[in-house]
Amino acid sequence: MKKITLLMLLMTTSLFAQLEGSWSITAEAGALGVGDSPGNYGWWSNSAEDVVTRSCIFDDEYVFNADGSFSNVQGADTWLENWQGDTTQHEVCGAAIAPHNGSNAATYTVDATAGTVTIVGSGAYIGLAKVTNQGEDGAPTNDTTVYSYVLSPDGTTVDFTIQGFNAGVANAEWIFKMTKNVAETPSLEGSWSITAEAGALGVGDSPGNYGWWSNSAEDVVTRSCIFDDEYVFNADGSFSNVQGADTWLENWQGDTTQHEVCGAAIAPHNGSNAATYTVDATAGTVTIVGSGAYIGLAKVTNQGEDGAPTNDTTVYSYVLSPDGTTVDFTIQGFNAGVANAEWIFKMTKNSDTAGVEDFAASSVKMFPNPASDVLKFSSASNKALDVAVYDLLGKQVLRANAVQSELNISSLNPGMYFVNMTQGSSTSTKKLLVK
Repeated sequence: MKKITLLMLLMTTSLFAQLEGSWSITAEAGALGVGDSPGNYGWWSNSAEDVVTRSCIFDDEYVFNADGSFSNVQGADTWLENWQGDTTQHEVCGAAIAPHNGSNAATYTVDATAGTVTIVGSGAYIGLAKVTNQGEDGAPTNDTTVYSYVLSPDGTTVDFTIQGFNAGVANAEWIFKMTKNVAETPSLEGSWSITAEAGALGVGDSPGNYGWWSNSAEDVVTRSCIFDDEYVFNADGSFSNVQGADTWLENWQGDTTQHEVCGAAIAPHNGSNAATYTVDATAGTVTIVGSGAYIGLAKVTNQGEDGAPTNDTTVYSYVLSPDGTTVDFTIQGFNAGVANAEWIFKMTKNSDTAGVEDFAASSVKMFPNPASDVLKFSSASNKALDVAVYDLLGKQVLRANAVQSELNISSLNPGMYFVNMTQGSSTSTKKLLVK
């Protein structure tokens, strides 16, 4: 008896876990349907055209959380119908109407033996808010609705069905075919810059221990020219170093007039040569190939700190954050005496597309950087700029349209910001340090 009980528990837990996640109605003809018996949905089913005209229902999400809670997530709008009683909003896309707007707490439970899922909560539903086990008025008894479901073997699609809504036809059934929403896998593609914080660059005798040296908060200001450099991973596999007007120059580069200062990048580490990148997701490495191409600091290679990697090839390890907005690049091999010595370069994503290169045609420049009161722009084009400034949390803190040459930023607090510039059809996002 104990074995049977345990087996049932395991089955319930397994199926509970399979439903866990976010689902949406499959964007195809026949994903919603109703008819006089299971498998026969001749009374009505959505057409391919409905996927477009009623798109606001196909992006609704039905979320089964790991803790047994359930959520309806409709976003800005969903499909509204006559039964909802608002004569100004029916058979159209519009803001969800309470209580069917996901505003109330709800739960779900799975019966593995019966193949059913029970939703409990005011206004909570699967597929169409109106359909309950008693009618089509969106008001289920005890705020409880029971659906049957069949999962595909791979767990990526599910058919929910419901009966009882038609008193005259006992076997009448609605079907809601759904597909699991899978979060996009984060990737390196896009533009990255070193995170403007203490410890974003560091080196030490072993992974995670960067006690030999790491940048200070003050360095973010005094060496700001390296914190706005961009490391661009393009969709076609090409890689670019984009330093703008200046970058950080060091003694090893051999120009005694320019070291330990901000200055124009020195060839070949100035992004002037073609380069490529390849990712080994299993090993967690990215390989950069190209004369002068690098991540973080030009000097650091897998053989030393002279900026001259063997075969113009450097291999970095990387760890992306789950949301794909930050990444830690690390590299070893540069210290012959300490095999595990490691550099780290912590970076934040600027955008999913190359920033500065988008502006190549118009040669837009943003200066000074750091800035305090006024931010200036210059361009080979006569077109005005639309400028939006965001803080590190992504909140827009300043916006100005039709900017010709300068923008007053005196209202901004000291810190690091992202400046999004649009000129015609071109866009670019650059980091800005406000003093």
